[in-house]
Amino acid sequence: MSNILFENSTVDGGQGRIAGVGDPCSEIVKAIYGDDVSPPIQNVIIEVLTSSGALVRLVIPNSNTGTASVYLDDKEI
Repeated sequence: MSNILFENSTVDGGQGRIAGVGDPCSEIVKAIYGDDVSPPIQNVIIEVLTSSGALVRLVIPNSNTGTASVYLDDKEI
């Protein structure tokens, strides 16, 4: 089960929940890529380089039981 909340916000102030804490991480991967990808996706990786130069990496496994991991400058936090 996931440990991540995946939402969107709209220009009119609305908000939509795509997947939340407790939902399988695979639901987030499916929301981004669909379910007809070959070969199957193993992870979704999102990286952000902060204005201070730190690298933040979020790894979301395509798994019904795995949890997302967060790394700061290549160290898991």
